[in-house]
Amino acid sequence: MKYLLFSLTLLVFTSCDKILYENGVPPRGYDTKDFALSSFDRIELNNAFFVTIVKSTESKVSAKGSGDDIDDLEVTVTNGKLDIRYDKRIRIKQLKRYKMELVVYTPNITEIDAKSASDTEISGFSTINSFIASVSGASTLRLNNTVKSLTADISGASKIILPLKVENIDAEISGASTLDGFDANSTEVFLELSGASKAEVSASKTLSVKASGASKVFYKGEPKITEDLSGGSKVSKE
Repeated sequence: MKYLLFSLTLLVFTSCDKILYENGVPPRGYDTKDFALSSFDRIELNNAFFVTIVKSTESKVSAKGSGDDIDDLEVTVTNGKLDIRYDKRIRIKQLKRYKMELVVYTPNITEIDAKSASDTEISGFSTINSFIASVSGASTLRLNNTVKSLTADISGASKIILPLKVENIDAEISGASTLDGFDANSTEVFLELSGASKAEVSASKTLSVKASGASKVFYKGEPKITEDLSGGSKVSKE
C-alpha cells in the first residue's frame, strides 16, 4: 500500500513538472549563468525553453531564468551533441517553472531535436549544406538561414518556419503539425503528411506528396507534381 501511494505521488509530481510553467517574473527576479562547453554541432532540447542559436567562435550556453530553474539545468556535450534539460530528480520546487531563455553559441550546426513545447530560432550562419530537424511536442522552430538540403520530422502539433531559401526539402509532418515554407523558394520538395497536418511550400521543379487524414498542401510555383492522397487530403495551388 505504501509503495502504491508513493508511485501515485511520483506520477502526480512528474506530471505537474511537465505542465506548470509560469510566464511572470520569478519572485527573486532573473538570474543568469554561462556554461562553457566543448565543441558540438548537434543540439537536443528537452523542455519548454526559449532558445536562440547563433554562430560564434565559442561553444557555450547562456541561461536567463529563475535561480532555482538554472540550478536544475543539465547542460552536457557528448560526442559532439549538446543536450539541455532539467534534472529529472523530483523536488517540490520543480513543480513550478518560470520562463527560461537560452542563447546557444556554436561555430556550426547540422542537427536539432526540439521537444516539449520548446521555442527555437536559428540565425547568423552561412549557408548550411545539410540540416536535420526533429520538432515535436508542440514545439516551434524558425530556421532563419539558407539551407541546401533540409530533412525534417514535425510531429505533435509542432511547426517549422522557413523564412529564407531552402533548396531541397524532405519532410514528414504528422499530428496536426505545420511546415511554413512559402518563402523558402525551393527546387524540390518531398512531403509525407498525416493527421490533419499542413504544409505551405514553393517548388520550381518537383513536388511529391503523400498525404492522409485530411492533411493539406498549398504550393506556389510550377513544379511537376506527384501525389498519393487519402482521407480527404488535398494539394492546392496558392
